[in-house]
Amino acid sequence: MVRQSRLIGSITLLALLAISNVAFAQGSASPAPVQNGPLVLTPIASAIVFSPDAKITTVNGSPAVLSGGYVGKLLEKTALVGVGAYVLADPRDDARMTYGGLLFGGRFLGSDRVNLSARGLIGLGQATLFENVTTIDGRPLRHDHGDPLVRTFRLGLSNNFVIAEPEVHLLFVIVDGVNLNVGAGYRLIAATSNWDDRLRGATGSIGIQFNMK
Repeated sequence: MVRQSRLIGSITLLALLAISNVAFAQGSASPAPVQNGPLVLTPIASAIVFSPDAKITTVNGSPAVLSGGYVGKLLEKTALVGVGAYVLADPRDDARMTYGGLLFGGRFLGSDRVNLSARGLIGLGQATLFENVTTIDGRPLRHDHGDPLVRTFRLGLSNNFVIAEPEVHLLFVIVDGVNLNVGAGYRLIAATSNWDDRLRGATGSIGIQFNMK
């Protein structure tokens, strides 16, 4: 009985597939005849965009602000190709950082007035981290005092790194040609000397994007 049930089920399935194929063939309209005529090339709509923005993040374990922006070409109001650069803006006595690179993005949800987009920056950067270093040279502080001479000074070490920074952005049109961008992302760092953890981190950003047609 089990084999018969399986056989009946297989035959039924094949029959349904055959019927659906026939119905599809009968319901399909014949293709319209090809008309010979001049080839019309439709230009791709594009605009130059630039945006100053700021990022809230952490650098070397402390809150930080990065300032910068990007400039690029927006294709068909959906795809973005450009370059961006950012620098650690707030006064810091423990860190310096700059980075920049190519920027790629695209809209995946919404309309021209309000939409969600994903973008990513891939490039290079440089950072300098400062630390207090204490040395003891073993010499007496004075001839009549046996304590060694202790010296403390500020040491800065620089390092280059590779960065990849994916982000998701929500765009609102303020007026035609001026948009508000609010985003969130994560800064991925590949560096030597185990600096990755000290330079990577989550980001929140806000900027004003201007469209130059």
